[in-house]
Amino acid sequence: MDIPYDPDWTFAELVEKLSERHRPGSVVSGKARNVLFQAWGRHVGGARATQEIEKAIGAYKTVSAAAAAFRMSTTTLRDLRQLFWTIHDSDVGAGQVSIPLRTNSEWLSNLSLTEINDLLSVIITTFGEKEIASQISVSALTEEFVSVFRSAARVAEMQRGVDELRGYLENGEAAESLYQGWCDRHGWAFGHGYIPRDLVHRISAGDQVDMLLDTVSGFRDIVELKRPDVQVLKYDKSHKNYYFSPDVSAAIGQTHRYLDVLQEEAIKGLRDHPHILAYHPHAIIVIGRSNQWREEEVRALHGLNRRLHGLTLMTYDHLLSQCEQILRVISAQYTSSE
Repeated sequence: MDIPYDPDWTFAELVEKLSERHRPGSVVSGKARNVLFQAWGRHVGGARATQEIEKAIGAYKTVSAAAAAFRMSTTTLRDLRQLFWTIHDSDVGAGQVSIPLRTNSEWLSNLSLTEINDLLSVIITTFGEKEIASQISVSALTEEFVSVFRSAARVAEMQRGVDELRGYLENGEAAESLYQGWCDRHGWAFGHGYIPRDLVHRISAGDQVDMLLDTVSGFRDIVELKRPDVQVLKYDKSHKNYYFSPDVSAAIGQTHRYLDVLQEEAIKGLRDHPHILAYHPHAIIVIGRSNQWREEEVRALHGLNRRLHGLTLMTYDHLLSQCEQILRVISAQYTSSE
């Protein structure tokens, strides 16, 4: 992981380039930028950092004018100047980066992914990847700090999942097993109302579903996956309406049976898995594509879905859009505040 600055930059260059990544004036981004200024000073040593900041300030008539040009408060600039004066060059590379892990850590919860990545890169570079676990003790990390980095990793994992699904669709991949594997890894794709999926697929001696999703109420719903290269809707010219294709009708019939079986078998818990309960289960069928649909086709599927009971049908493009929306919502908490 590369650090977000070049140690060879002058202080003026540091301010200019970091300001492009971390917007000055924002409470959150400004703090992240200040932390990186401190890290740069520790990295290059007190003598050089002091020389550079004095040279940068000297280009203006007053410290206040310099602070305004650097888009930081005069107090922040003076504190930074004082910090550089106190750095001993023997500290360089000795893991002395000043990152506020203990104090004022609530700002960490609002960091953007770029800010998190930049701060994490400084920590890893300072301590070395092999030594980071031993150098940073659990007691040195606040709850907020740990939570933010765990959440950032989760968002990154979700982004990879979205990119992977998009890639499958763009490449015309049609194998059900490919999408089955993807959904097994990314059960979150079906919405916030579901807890991670169950590993159980067999609901009776002769019936096996593609996925069982655990709802927040503790009851299971079904996901049935079909190929993305089948037609979803057909058009009746004589009656001027859309209707489900034979492939979709067959999938609905199959899923209807699964719903009945799951209700019967799991009303008090599956025989070998008593924790798996079902009560009026719902089913989601994912089938076909809709990326080339006209508005009237989108409207038709919406209407047909509204008239189904206990079952929702969506295309793989709808699933991708749903994933993108979930990702946007979760990522929003890391967007820099104004």
